[in-house]
Amino acid sequence: MPVTGNLLGSVTSVTGAPEMGATVEIFDKYQRLIAKTLTTRDGRFGFADLAANLYSVRISLASFVPVFRDKIAVKPGLDSVLQVHMATLLSNVEISYSAPAAGMTDDWKWVLRSSPATRPITRYLPEHVSHSESAALRR
Repeated sequence: MPVTGNLLGSVTSVTGAPEMGATVEIFDKYQRLIAKTLTTRDGRFGFADLAANLYSVRISLASFVPVFRDKIAVKPGLDSVLQVHMATLLSNVEISYSAPAAGMTDDWKWVLRSSPATRPITRYLPEHVSHSESAALRR
């Protein structure tokens, strides 16, 4: 069972153009700086394996108003995805939550069901089978 989550996101201008080189800072619930990164060429950033908790982010880039968002929940086993839209007057942050793309699927249920350790043992022996034949079947 996962105990950490990821905080991912992208930074764009209001026109939708990705913004490279924006400074993204993440703070814990006591407003202590946890980590800092810059956005990539396509405007993306990410913080992996964060303990499940509430965090705040501050994104800044020259020519734009810095944006701050608090109470961002990082949930175990999920990606907290931020869409940051930088502007010269009003910047904003949208949050969504999703399971990681390579995360667990329902396949584990089928593995569990097909496991010999959890599968009940049932045998159907027809009544007309002799005692020696049923002994041979049990071997």
